[in-house]
Amino acid sequence: MLTGRLALIAACIVFACAAAMYLTHRATANNTASAEKLEAEIRSGLPLGSSLPVVERFLANLRIEFSFDERSKSVHAVIRRLTGSTITASKSLTLRFDFHEGLRLKSLDAKVVYSGP
Repeated sequence: MLTGRLALIAACIVFACAAAMYLTHRATANNTASAEKLEAEIRSGLPLGSSLPVVERFLANLRIEFSFDERSKSVHAVIRRLTGSTITASKSLTLRFDFHEGLRLKSLDAKVVYSGP
């Protein structure tokens, strides 16, 4: 009976380790590029003066989460689980696109954010 319990405990430990390795891989497999490379790609693809529809299409084509805040005339976007994320901590790139009254891009602010313990 003791041998059976030890075998069950060992199996649980192996399963937990395999699950942790899978989740860690999954967390970083979504975005294998660095935050710096992604920011450079976005800045080169969306020059200042780009219209709001162009910015929205660009982000949608890259499958980047975003929303437009009409009051502040800004788009907020986030790219989650970048390279460097782990099972317990996530590395994300947050972006804020600010627009002139004519809804033309006037500035882009990018920050790397870490969440988790």
